Amino acid sequence: MTTPVSTPTLIAPSPAAHGDRGPRTYEVRTFGCQMNVHDSERLSGSLESAGYVRADAGTEADVVVINTCAVRDNAAGKLYGTLGHLKSRKDAHAGMQIAVGGCLAQMDKDAVQQKAPWVDVVFGTHNMGSLPGMLERARHNGEAELEILESLEIFPSTLPTKRDSVHSGWVSISVGCNNTCTFCIVPSLRGKEKDRRPGDILNEIRLLVEDGAIEVTLLGQNVNSYGVEFGDRLAFGKLLRAAGEIEGLERIRFTSPHPAAFTDDVIAAMAETPAVMPQLHMPLQSGSDRILKAMRRSYRSEKFLGILDRVRERIPNAAITTDIIVGFPGETEEDFLETMRVVEASRFSSAFTFQYSIREGTPAATMADQVPKAVVQERFERLVALQDRISAEENQKQLGRTLEVLVSTGEGKKDAETHRLTGRAEDNRLVHFELPEDSPRPRPGDVVSVTVTHAAPFHLLADAPDGAPLRIRRTRAGDAWDRSQAESCGVPAVPGEAGAPRAVSLGLPHPPRRRVTARRLWAVVGATGTGKTGLSLDLAEALAARGTPAEIVNADAMQVYRGMDIGTAKVPVAERRGIPHHLFDVLAVTDEAAVAWYQQAARTAIAEIHARGADAVLVGGSGLYVSSVLWDFRFPPRDEELRRRLEEELESHGAGALYARLRATDPAAAERIDPRNGRRVVRALEVLAQGGDTHGGALPEAPVLWHPSTRILATRIDRDELVPLLDARVEHMWATGLLDEVAALREEGLERGATAGRAIGYAQALAQLRGDVTRDDAIAETQALTRRYARRQVSWFRRYADARWLDARTTDAATLASAEEDRS
Repeated sequence: MTTPVSTPTLIAPSPAAHGDRGPRTYEVRTFGCQMNVHDSERLSGSLESAGYVRADAGTEADVVVINTCAVRDNAAGKLYGTLGHLKSRKDAHAGMQIAVGGCLAQMDKDAVQQKAPWVDVVFGTHNMGSLPGMLERARHNGEAELEILESLEIFPSTLPTKRDSVHSGWVSISVGCNNTCTFCIVPSLRGKEKDRRPGDILNEIRLLVEDGAIEVTLLGQNVNSYGVEFGDRLAFGKLLRAAGEIEGLERIRFTSPHPAAFTDDVIAAMAETPAVMPQLHMPLQSGSDRILKAMRRSYRSEKFLGILDRVRERIPNAAITTDIIVGFPGETEEDFLETMRVVEASRFSSAFTFQYSIREGTPAATMADQVPKAVVQERFERLVALQDRISAEENQKQLGRTLEVLVSTGEGKKDAETHRLTGRAEDNRLVHFELPEDSPRPRPGDVVSVTVTHAAPFHLLADAPDGAPLRIRRTRAGDAWDRSQAESCGVPAVPGEAGAPRAVSLGLPHPPRRRVTARRLWAVVGATGTGKTGLSLDLAEALAARGTPAEIVNADAMQVYRGMDIGTAKVPVAERRGIPHHLFDVLAVTDEAAVAWYQQAARTAIAEIHARGADAVLVGGSGLYVSSVLWDFRFPPRDEELRRRLEEELESHGAGALYARLRATDPAAAERIDPRNGRRVVRALEVLAQGGDTHGGALPEAPVLWHPSTRILATRIDRDELVPLLDARVEHMWATGLLDEVAALREEGLERGATAGRAIGYAQALAQLRGDVTRDDAIAETQALTRRYARRQVSWFRRYADARWLDARTTDAATLASAEEDRS
């Protein structure tokens, strides 16, 4: 079984994103559920990474993307009606492109282009990241592009994101579904459930929070089955608790769970984690046990009501919502009355009610006893009337209560004419609140405390009869809103301030949106332990003091891994002095960080930093990483078949035999590769076999700098002083918890990591945990390897002819910045 790629996905700039009048514009239209909304954010992020810009409201976009839903039978009618309307617009708009993706495209495949031949691109649920490339090919070749994959290759959450909300974000924890509900088409379109790693999910949440979000919604077709793929049926409750510990995250929601798999540990996590909101969406579908069996819903009404009782016992003020289908094949009046009974007993705050519609490809579509439309309509109206009454009664209980409301945008359709604003209470009820004449105006993302004065079935009102000013708590999300508004008006946000909005791509920034005056690229390099990190922070502060903000880009091959902190001497977030840092903590320990991937990621980060008017400070001691960014290195793509053969040789003959072949072929490359590092040896032989350059030396011949305004600063300490410093540093790592860090990473698969699992210090700590070596032996071997690595680093960086060597301990960053700027 293929595991989807979970490393961050880079979208290259596309020539098709630019027209005669500048960047081409796009519009994404979303049909369907929250998962589709989340997917549309990824589509928008991918397009913007490729160079497209979002069309202003009321203008006609150059590219229209329709993200479709296939849950209901009228989805096709809605799509083709929309496409018919767009055809006339396309006929009058030269160069306009139309793309159709999502569940209906995955299901209908060729039918979309047969019914609407003016569509340029059709893509499915498994290849959203292909959209920019497909648009480019369609434009270049002058013919339609169709690409539908049958299985997921990359997690959609690894794609760049353009979020619609500054204060809230969607985070997918899994894709696909293992259930076989007879009415549902989703499993056949999105595939079996694939779970993301907990570390990837938590890292995405942290990045959202850094962007200013204070609320996240965890998404999955069945969130509480999360963990079944990696053998932990309690994983979802653990994930809720872990997310609740993220500083700055105030509200956590999730959708949707499945009653059959909803366990008490999740209820406990909800009740005991303050950030998890008192809200639960629990799909009922039917109250009849007979119909539930026909639906293949593996629970019955008694179990469902028991779940609600246990939730309300632990969370008395929980607002519970649901989904219900009326008129499923074979439903009798008695079955329907059972649904009415369970709805009355459940006291849902609201319900999404649907009339059953035949969905081709599902077992229910061919069932006997399809219920006549008139009967379904009559039952539907009775159910809606019942739920409207219950919703009104439940909302009446909110009268007089003081609620904490997160201010939103676009949810109050009559806000302007009623002089109200709108937001969501902690239990997700919609609240319209009055803005008194003399009151400060809260920003979207701020939180207001209001008292409920009126209740309707679908909303609450909170007016201020005495005209008292609103009680407003200004938040980081509100600050982020201010910055987003400043950017949209052409006023740049202050670079580096927390909460500045940006598209999220698991730590990878997007290519520049606009061209500005070229900024400098600073490279702070040197051996481990020579003070690179401190100097880079001092330099960034000194540049900012001179009016040039600066941001730091990591060039340490091990600091790209999440959780590898102590052993890599990674600077903690709290000690980064508010300076933006890039390419730290972006990979899981089981991922492999190829140099070609790093080169593209780092150059993309630097381009975006320069686009913000800031200098980029590249800092690290991984020589090939640094050189791949500074000079014009070219890396051939991986040859998977060749790689497989070489890895089989590595397994059968060992690293020594392959290293001997490398030494005979490219002595310079062999000189700079550890003979025991089989992975590096294999990659070097692969590149040589493809006719490429292994970059065995530090620089290519006749080196050409990638960025013309580059300043290289190399840190050094005399060997007699450095060796005891390195030895003490290793001892300090063990004394401050390296073994515990490695034990935790072992649970995440560190031993399987082709790169991370062999890192100096980590491999030795793993050996100690396995009982292969003693603590003293592990420390001694790490010290010896660290000293050897430092010597190799010095040899590598000595080849940098333009480097300015200095002792970081005695260097004044302000003087250095001034002198280097004068050189410019």
